[in-house]
Amino acid sequence: MNFIIRKDNQDIPQGYRKPNENIVIENYFSFDLNGDCNISKNEWMISFIKMLAKDIDSLEKEGPDSIMQKIEDLSNEFDYYDIDNNKYLELQEFKQIIENNLYISE
Repeated sequence: MNFIIRKDNQDIPQGYRKPNENIVIENYFSFDLNGDCNISKNEWMISFIKMLAKDIDSLEKEGPDSIMQKIEDLSNEFDYYDIDNNKYLELQEFKQIIENNLYISE
């Protein structure tokens, strides 16, 4: 499975679609590192930092401060989707992120 993260009004490439409920739930629990059925901001950041570490070559091409900008963007995104401001993403909040930003292909 491949995925893209949609940015602003970017066109969705042919063959990509929104993920189904099972994929949303599977991803939710992959971010829930301590198993408490919530995603804390720390779990959110750690999960993405692990993903970014796998793509260090792209980060290096973007410049020496690119990781810091991505971390700031991730923190801001978490705060934006944390509707109740409790510093945790519940499943519905996480689902909104996925539905608004992520597309997959088989």
